[in-house]
Amino acid sequence: MGIFSKYTFFPIVKIAQYSFNLLEYVDYYRSNLPNVVILIPSDDVFVKGGHRRPIANKFLLEVVLRSLDENCIKYTSNKYFILFLYFLFKLKLIKIHKKSENNNVQEFYSAGYFLTSMPQYASRESAYNRNVSFCSLTSDESNLGKKILNENSIDEKSIFVAMHTRDNAYGSNLKGTNYGDIGGHNFRNSNFEDLFSSCEYLNSKGMQTFRMGADQFSIENINKKDYIVDYSNSFRSEFMDIYIISKCKFFVGSTSGIWGTPYLFNTPILGVNFIPVYDSTMSSRDMWIPKKLWIKKEKRYMTFKEMFSIDRKKYFSDRFYHDNGLEVVDNDSDELLNAIMDMNSFVDGELVFSDKDNWLWHKFKSTLPEGHYNVSGNKSRVCPSFLQRNQKFLL
Repeated sequence: MGIFSKYTFFPIVKIAQYSFNLLEYVDYYRSNLPNVVILIPSDDVFVKGGHRRPIANKFLLEVVLRSLDENCIKYTSNKYFILFLYFLFKLKLIKIHKKSENNNVQEFYSAGYFLTSMPQYASRESAYNRNVSFCSLTSDESNLGKKILNENSIDEKSIFVAMHTRDNAYGSNLKGTNYGDIGGHNFRNSNFEDLFSSCEYLNSKGMQTFRMGADQFSIENINKKDYIVDYSNSFRSEFMDIYIISKCKFFVGSTSGIWGTPYLFNTPILGVNFIPVYDSTMSSRDMWIPKKLWIKKEKRYMTFKEMFSIDRKKYFSDRFYHDNGLEVVDNDSDELLNAIMDMNSFVDGELVFSDKDNWLWHKFKSTLPEGHYNVSGNKSRVCPSFLQRNQKFLL
């Protein structure tokens, strides 16, 4: 830390921001931010509403700090210095500048703010298409992961896919939230059971499925399916979360925080049940499919163009859907199975996009608003099977 240094707070609380916020910072850092220092607060530095704000995943934070060291990116976890800055902030002697003040990461950091909260813009395609992953596990960590698999009767050499669906268990143990009521985020939830046929398909290809998630409802008879490892309700740990994500063939996730973690390890991602429709996966290794919206009064689905015409911010509350007579429709088991088949072939380098596939993809892109990730350079695309089935909504 130098006398002319500037500082940015690392977002320790939300696991999605470990990737989305950090990778764009790292991508921009090399040539533009030599005098910025990342502040790594401990879990007891900030208290909000009387509740501690814990580190999202302590092991992942260790891996991130190791990667910062390896890449010669400056940071400090000096608790007293961080508390001093926060004290000055509380006295209103300094300001913590946030994302809302600028349009993109370049504009944000070039403004020269003394103290910032590391923003999330999703505006730098190169941040998510690294040739070498930003994070990796050591050989000792990899061996520990294999040992834990063996202890749970899982072949350490097996090929597996990690899957996460955000269900109603999320938020049920959080105090001071409105999860579960009309102002909550139930629109983001989906059912893991809808993926059973996808798991059967992966099993037919010699792969197991790991069900991920810190808060997941138990599913009756899931343990009778030997090709599904109900990891979230058995030997789950913060360490194994990261081991599984870093070692799986690809990760299947919805719009819930953990889906960002694979970007730190260059793990391919299949996004399913994505909502709002504005949100998409972001690398050339990925594909995705969105949820649909049913207009109850008119008894029809919204077209994609209609969905994109709604301000993204309005999508983030169950109240929006209730007040506007909209039903959020999850991807059904057939859509999910076809997407899994697409993704498996894609990762194996065997998926061939037909002329019609490419035409449908460009048609979909034409409905996107200017400045959307997939217009401004993002290399991810919607699964061809989904567009084939839902091409009537491309009007």
